[in-house]
Amino acid sequence: MPAQTLTPAIRALMANLIDYAGLFPPAKLPLDDAIRNYARYLGEADAWMLGRFILPAARLGEVGAYKSLFRTSAPLSLSLLGRGGQSADEFVDACATDATDLVKFLESFGTRGNAQVLEVKLPEEVLNRGEAAPVLKLLDQTARRLDELLPVTIVPFFEASVGDAWREAFGPVIAGIAESNRRREAHRMAHAGFKLRCGGVEASAFPPVEAIAQAIVQCRDANVAMKFTAGLHHPLRHQDKVIGTMMHGFVNVFGAAILARENKLSEREVLPILLCENAAEFAFEDFFAWRDLRAGADAIATIRRTGATSYGSCSFDEPREDLRALQLL
Repeated sequence: MPAQTLTPAIRALMANLIDYAGLFPPAKLPLDDAIRNYARYLGEADAWMLGRFILPAARLGEVGAYKSLFRTSAPLSLSLLGRGGQSADEFVDACATDATDLVKFLESFGTRGNAQVLEVKLPEEVLNRGEAAPVLKLLDQTARRLDELLPVTIVPFFEASVGDAWREAFGPVIAGIAESNRRREAHRMAHAGFKLRCGGVEASAFPPVEAIAQAIVQCRDANVAMKFTAGLHHPLRHQDKVIGTMMHGFVNVFGAAILARENKLSEREVLPILLCENAAEFAFEDFFAWRDLRAGADAIATIRRTGATSYGSCSFDEPREDLRALQLL
């Protein structure tokens, strides 16, 4: 399809959706290749679907050599992966180090670079408590440190790597983020979100659909934004023969998040959207629909901005090639 025939729903769904994670498995490209790919994508017709370049904060010092690849109109927009820490004190100190490195990057790149997102794993000692209070205390400490150090607003997304303990762990983490956001009116930092890992290079890295449904509904109820990462290279849920597991689709995941917020769906009602493998059950017109559930283009844009923001993918080519195969681009 020519670009001008794109429907309002596909435009709203896919706008800046894909954060490019070429440095990470399975692509695992050298920095030189990945950052040049990103610069090239910014100049292509599909750049409207491209989000940020995902970069470990510890590697900020390496990107200075690539400043000439970017312009004010097409900057190096970063989503930083924070160093994190095993303990609460290590975590706060690491976030401070990330912030210090970011300030140096911003001073060096000027209008050719920016960083608006910080993604970081919460320390295990906080997650193991299974309570919201330790999470809240840590996030408040982190917000204060970032406020002190950063001249710009950054949106933190906190990841809870909890393995099979997701049923008990997600709730306290999301509740802690939500309460920290309510208190954050006194801070300059933007409201924090919840980051959910949807896959990896091994079957064990893929969470069950029940875990995704629970996170979507709990974040909706707590008014906490979500960011997703890993395993979402393709639009629809499908069996991956190489890894030997079912892989989640980004249309399934974002469609479920959008429809859950627009239609106040329960976890049970979200599950079949996540499980759907049939493209014909989804519609992209002036609205997005799955079966008889709908969300208009304006609602999609709002939810994408405030509720289901983006996902990290080590490939920018695979998602758009699949969308073309489905005649959506």
